[in-house]
Amino acid sequence: GVHLRSNYLRIMRAVLEHLRNGVHSVDLMGGSIDASKLRKSAELFRRASRPACAADKEVNEVCRQILAELDQEDAAAEEEDVEEEDASMRWSVIGGITSKSSSAASSAPAQREYVDCDSLPDDHKSNDDDVEEPGPGNAVPASTMEEHQK
Repeated sequence: GVHLRSNYLRIMRAVLEHLRNGVHSVDLMGGSIDASKLRKSAELFRRASRPACAADKEVNEVCRQILAELDQEDAAAEEEDVEEEDASMRWSVIGGITSKSSSAASSAPAQREYVDCDSLPDDHKSNDDDVEEPGPGNAVPASTMEEHQK
């Protein structure tokens, strides 16, 4: 016969092992929709297996552990998003752009020409050691340097 509980436990234990080994849930499940379904399944079966309902400690525990792994994954992704946003904002401020274009028609990013900061005369370089140089390598947009030289 079919043993749904034992099949579910076997699948969820395998999922937990992969998550603990660093496999991202989206990669493991083959996309964000199925990764979301994994979370919903773990939430549902954790609630259904708690002592007030069916009191299935094994199912409850594996679902609890999967949810903890998924929460860590979400926290790491959120931290990465914040770091990328901070870097983007820093580049926008240093590059002379204080806000995104209000024109909805312009969806393509503006093309910029870069100048190697190491090739500039010393009077054009920053003396502030705490400021990270923007852009790829040690470059700033050429338009910024032209404005500075005026």
